[in-house]
Amino acid sequence: MGPTTAVVAVTLNCNARCVMCDIWKNRIKDELEPREFAALPASLRDINISGGEPFLRRDLPAIVAQMKNACPRARLVISTNGFLPDRIVVQMEEIVRIDPRIGLRVSLDGYAQKHEKIRGIPGGWEKCMKVLDSARRLGVRDLGIGVTIMDENVDHLRPLYEFSRERGLEFSLTVVSDSEIYFGADKSELRPRDQEVLSRELGWVVRREYRHTHPKRWFRAWFESRLLQYVLDGHRPLPCDAGSGFFYLDSLGNVYACHLRPLQMGNIREQRWQDIWGGEAADGIREQVRGCEQCWMICSSKSQMRQQLPRITSQVLREKALAHVRGPSVR
Repeated sequence: MGPTTAVVAVTLNCNARCVMCDIWKNRIKDELEPREFAALPASLRDINISGGEPFLRRDLPAIVAQMKNACPRARLVISTNGFLPDRIVVQMEEIVRIDPRIGLRVSLDGYAQKHEKIRGIPGGWEKCMKVLDSARRLGVRDLGIGVTIMDENVDHLRPLYEFSRERGLEFSLTVVSDSEIYFGADKSELRPRDQEVLSRELGWVVRREYRHTHPKRWFRAWFESRLLQYVLDGHRPLPCDAGSGFFYLDSLGNVYACHLRPLQMGNIREQRWQDIWGGEAADGIREQVRGCEQCWMICSSKSQMRQQLPRITSQVLREKALAHVRGPSVR
């Protein structure tokens, strides 16, 4: 079977200066042309269009069109830092016409000045607000914010969550991670140091999500409670699906099992997709990642969550009930 989830970096250049990521130091040229994204497999159901900063690509609408044609059943979500508001508005007008179901996630790693400090862009908060407001006016319904948890912003989880609720935005979390092919090395040192503070703040978010009326938020609470447990003990609650249900494609066409480990399966400029996915290199890599616990991210967990939906659903219902009484279990 083909993969169902992918992170696709349409560029590895960036206009931010984030403390938890070194992509902004890149000067990458000769990145994939829009037509080359037609090589993506039709089996995909979720594509995170990422970077670097995707909106640095002036041909981003053409890239989205190619992805939509190649993967007609896929949900496309663009992740942006929001620091190019005028360009984003112009491009999103065209992108929404190509895919009215397009999702947009704006990174917010702190409230107001805290976000600007972490991302290294003065005035960045106001730019992000402009992008969120403009996307809403353009009719983007799948709109939200993404937060990378680190020691410097763990005390901002509550205000960011409340901000998302007040504006009717999706709210997603991850924790800062190492990656020699993506974020950079030694980034996990930025993770929250005080486990009691992390448990209190992230636990508060989990309880609020479980108390929400929409079932989608309950499953997000399940994922986030496991994220807390992963940071505390380093163990994934589900097997990693990298190289099987999930892959990472960089902007030069390199196909990796995931975006954290340098396990290259092939290159779509040089090989047919079926030869990459069914090749000996891919088979060997699948054996290497079996049992990997380097991360707990939704991208490399989603297909496993789908496969184990009945068991997870029973846990969700039990933990939701507990959240209304004394807070959910994180195990």
